[in-house]
Amino acid sequence: MKTLLITIFPCLAATAFAASSDTPDLDLLNATINGHYIFDLSVDQVTDIFGRPSGVLHPESKREPNAVSVQYVDRGLDFQFPDPSKPCERLTVYLSRQGQFSSYSGTISRGLNANWKVKQLLDVFAEFKPHDYYNDADAARIGTLRELDVEQEALNASARKLGMSEMPKNDLAATMASTLTHVIIPFKTHIVDCSYEESTKFLERLEISGQSNRR
Repeated sequence: MKTLLITIFPCLAATAFAASSDTPDLDLLNATINGHYIFDLSVDQVTDIFGRPSGVLHPESKREPNAVSVQYVDRGLDFQFPDPSKPCERLTVYLSRQGQFSSYSGTISRGLNANWKVKQLLDVFAEFKPHDYYNDADAARIGTLRELDVEQEALNASARKLGMSEMPKNDLAATMASTLTHVIIPFKTHIVDCSYEESTKFLERLEISGQSNRR
């Protein structure tokens, strides 16, 4: 009987991990994924839940020289650690396909998904006082920068024809837009940073971090 029990329990454990990893379940209100508190998860625990990652990156950072990023590109998940020996400090969830990352296909609190626009996000999570950093004044500034970018490209085109040096491309409009097209939801123990597309207002990416790790 003892031998039988030893044989059965590993199978049950393996089944539980497989079931939990098939469809990720993200609770934004409590900062958990598949029932696990995100900021308690170690690298080992993340890989036990989701299996072998698509890749492991070591971003260069003076503040965190040993930082590691455990990525599941087919799931749209990127777990970031300040050090392999420390718990997760940030989780990025890609709602839409971006670069190498596929769109997240799991479930999220209150039905949030890539088909949501900013207004729905603000309405559904209103009790947490979400803040949209984008406003009409900023939109006007970005429009002006886009006009300057166009003028710069025209000047560079003329310079190429004359065999002259071109001015470095700044992409000021895109840079400014990327810093403003965010909705921040300040929960009690953590922050959810929701990025969205400037023109359509559809949500694109979520970044969940502890209060002390806010960028």
